[in-house]
Amino acid sequence: MKNDNYRVRPKCFVFILMMVFVSLALFGCGKSSKENESTLPTGTANQSVVYDGSEIIWLVPGLQEEPDVISKRINEKLEQDGYSYRVRFMCVEADEEYNVGAPKIKADIAVVGLDGSGILSAKAFIERGDYICLDSFLDGSSLKTVIPEAQWQSVEVEGKHYSVPNCALVTPYECLWIDTTQINSVPEDFWNGDPEELRSILPNGGKVCYACGSVDFMTIYDYLVINGIVFTRQGKIENPFLNEDYLSWMKFFNELYANGQITREPKDDWAIMISSSNEKPRKGNCIGIPLGEPKSYNGRVSLTTGIRSDSSRQKEAFELLQLVYTDPSYGNLLVYGTNNPEEVDINNHYEMTKLYFGLNDFLIPVDGEVLGYFATVEERMEYYDGVECYKNTPLDKVLSHSKYQELSEAYADYDVNIFLSEKDILRKFGSVDKYRSEMEETKVRLSKLYDEIAASLK
Repeated sequence: MKNDNYRVRPKCFVFILMMVFVSLALFGCGKSSKENESTLPTGTANQSVVYDGSEIIWLVPGLQEEPDVISKRINEKLEQDGYSYRVRFMCVEADEEYNVGAPKIKADIAVVGLDGSGILSAKAFIERGDYICLDSFLDGSSLKTVIPEAQWQSVEVEGKHYSVPNCALVTPYECLWIDTTQINSVPEDFWNGDPEELRSILPNGGKVCYACGSVDFMTIYDYLVINGIVFTRQGKIENPFLNEDYLSWMKFFNELYANGQITREPKDDWAIMISSSNEKPRKGNCIGIPLGEPKSYNGRVSLTTGIRSDSSRQKEAFELLQLVYTDPSYGNLLVYGTNNPEEVDINNHYEMTKLYFGLNDFLIPVDGEVLGYFATVEERMEYYDGVECYKNTPLDKVLSHSKYQELSEAYADYDVNIFLSEKDILRKFGSVDKYRSEMEETKVRLSKLYDEIAASLK
């Protein structure tokens, strides 16, 4: 009978996409067009080893293909390379939340959990002993060496590693883009975060495109910003509406907005663009100035992959994990079904498969990539070079807070309406006065929610 469980479930699909754009939330992508230049460490295949009849069960929330189809092509590769085991990919029932259904299925390798899905957080499954500590396997392994330390720190639980970081999710940094046809030059070491410095180089009548969330710029001042929630490095929540940097920025933007010099559309004719992506805009003649550095933060266990404590093939399970995450010939087969770039379906970006396996780097690149991507180990390491993980960030507690969903929705309402043309204001609100009144009410509501969540974390 045909297995229909592989189909991507809409409810889960929406949740995962939300997490992507939250974390990278999505996601200045680290996109590169380079070919895979580096030599990646691979497994230790032995042509003389005979298949011993054992299977490694690998459990994920959902797939874009039949699990048996993916299993078949990976097993052919394992046989060709002389491994003694095979793999069988499985997913939970299509109508069941992953965190509820996954514990019912016996597996060797599994996505640890999805925060916000089911009765427990991803971290809670680790804390109750469902997954083994990987550190004894990671010590001296090739898997440990191809993933930056900041990413390993992001999945630590009590200083130990129970899962492999999801490398399809890349924390972005803010980037300032200058249109050199409108601005001939910029001062050396521009810029320190003062919005007035932007005014000093903006030509008369020139536009600023603000292509990110309304509080995202605060990463410049060494804050961590996740879906409108602003964390200090000490793990405390900051109310942006009481923050002097936020207030000075909003004053600056509101003045430009009143003069018709603000847009949120990257396709418009802007002189300066502030973006949450380090990917060069389609607009030609641009130079980019990175603002700050990527932010890595502890508590990113959701959508990471570990080895079950009750697995009887833990050594082989780790070997298979290492193969998939370090050898692109296995990763390409798993995601695309081929190692031939000409056979990759250019209309399918394979986001769900990449997200569930935490796999994208070093694979065949596709146009229009929305996930994190590095062509080589060197690119990945350079991106995270010097990045210090925010280890005190209580992300799991915030995501599981009873008021988190309400805050997310309120912030989305505020963010989408912060810079509207007068025409759009009249269309959506009926009058400018009503617009101002409702935006102020949303700010007051947000401030109350920030304070409630912050108080619960003390």
